[in-house]
Amino acid sequence: MNESPDCTVCSRELWEDELGRYACKPCEGVIARTLNALRPLFHQASEQVALMKGSAPEHVGAASPGGSTAPLKIGVLSLTSKGGAVTTLQAIEDSWRTALRWSMGPTRHYTDIAGVTDFLAMNLRWACESYPSIAQDRETIGKLFGELNGAISGDRPPRRIPVTCPCGTVLRITLDTPGVRCGGCEAQYGHAEVLRLPMAERAAA
Repeated sequence: MNESPDCTVCSRELWEDELGRYACKPCEGVIARTLNALRPLFHQASEQVALMKGSAPEHVGAASPGGSTAPLKIGVLSLTSKGGAVTTLQAIEDSWRTALRWSMGPTRHYTDIAGVTDFLAMNLRWACESYPSIAQDRETIGKLFGELNGAISGDRPPRRIPVTCPCGTVLRITLDTPGVRCGGCEAQYGHAEVLRLPMAERAAA
């Protein structure tokens, strides 16, 4: 149970009917929509991989007429391969199963994007209400969405800016970071608060 009066994800003060939750209801909605969007993005990335495998080897690494280059293709490939998007979500599934004291047998993982996103979506309400690390998982899910979207479109990921917490810990944020928890002192910052932190000195960054 969250003893703080604030959401651990966005730092907004919890409404009366949200007290005790780790993530407020609006943040739960954002996570749910992101999970729902991951599936079509992953399938789109997989389709790109299928097209890549059907291309002649000499084209790999060459720029296409649209300007796409090998790094984009490698990004798509890494996200759809073992150790990529599904593996990242399986790690969250593992941690939730451990917290719920559910079976951790060899068949614990869903092996496709549909299965693992369905598992997380079905248990999201529990995580928002009872799982202390939901803010970290929300950041991971959001980052994965950005990476998939960027790899497909060819857009570069948002530049990370190093800022310094009063405790001295350097936090790397983007301009659209919803909030972040300092790993040094456990202070929770909302979007506006974290953007007001001072830039980290080059040596510290």
